[in-house]
Amino acid sequence: CFFFSLLALNIGIIMTYLITSLGFDIIGASSSPQLLFSLKSGFSIAIGAFVAGAGLANLPYNIEIIGKVKPLKDFFATIFYVSLGLGIGINFSKSVILPVIILTLFVVLIKPFVIMLICSIFGYAKKPSFQTAISLTQVSEFSLIIVAQGILFGQINNNILLIAIALSIITISSTSYLSKYDDLIYNKFFRRIAFFDKLSPAKNLEYIPEKVKIDVIVIGYNRIGYSEVNKLK
Repeated sequence: CFFFSLLALNIGIIMTYLITSLGFDIIGASSSPQLLFSLKSGFSIAIGAFVAGAGLANLPYNIEIIGKVKPLKDFFATIFYVSLGLGIGINFSKSVILPVIILTLFVVLIKPFVIMLICSIFGYAKKPSFQTAISLTQVSEFSLIIVAQGILFGQINNNILLIAIALSIITISSTSYLSKYDDLIYNKFFRRIAFFDKLSPAKNLEYIPEKVKIDVIVIGYNRIGYSEVNKLK
């Protein structure tokens, strides 16, 4: 993981060295000093770590790796959220408060509607569509990494960072309670969202094409189920 992080950080320097010293000028960068300068910055260590994690996830012993790194994951997650809290100032100006309110309403109200619409079109009934939409009424913490990169390169101002942090904290916190009481909320609104069932062609839990013949259904696709499916194939 550390190797991939350092590689992402220094990939620009490595590419510049290969182009200028060894003659591997594949993209014609040697004739453009500005392009060489832009290559030197490379990527962030977060991008490298993300690529390393994606690579480890595809190994056959990924479950063991997850078990080993769980204490570290919890520790760094704590540091991550503490840093979010430290990034929020007490004195919010109107230029920050108004966008936060508008974007929060958009994420909490409009985004679930769009997700329910997509799930219904793909054949989900209104209740699983509603539960899926409720569980996704937040912005991703990965968006904060993208915003931080914008700050680092001077492409956005500090107000955008404050908006992103506030939006993340508000929506992530609200999603926890919405997910906890999703049945109660559904019981109050299920008549008002009945039209989503009309959009669902299958009215099942999930969309299964009618022409596909199913020979075997595996319940429990864990390590044992995985090996059984491979044998069946």
